[in-house]
Amino acid sequence: MLPQMMPLPWVMVFFLIFFCVYSVSLFISSWMFFSFDSLDKKLKSSFVALPW
Repeated sequence: MLPQMMPLPWVMVFFLIFFCVYSVSLFISSWMFFSFDSLDKKLKSSFVALPW
């Protein structure tokens, strides 16, 4: 049988991993947003030059 104090570290590790993944995903999403914003402007300027 597992000791009574076993679930607590697992919960702490789970929250730590969740926090790390959340912060990394937030950082990546903000970085992707800024890069896509500049990319979107480039695409719009190139689409304006196209015949259609």
